[in-house]
Amino acid sequence: ASATEVFGEMVFAFGQEGTEYMMNLGYDSRRDETFLDVRQPVTLKPVARVWMGRYFPLGFHGSFVN
Repeated sequence: ASATEVFGEMVFAFGQEGTEYMMNLGYDSRRDETFLDVRQPVTLKPVARVWMGRYFPLGFHGSFVN
């Protein structure tokens, strides 16, 4: 069986009052759609998933699309 989700490079972001997040772009092959995945760094508990509405390649150090 093949994976249905793959992830790109992880980056850290800082919110209010020192809150930390781990964010990365992912791709879901079942939906043929890219998403932004946001998690807590220690527990890896999901915070949010934002669907992009289309597929675009997962690149190292970012991707640019029209």
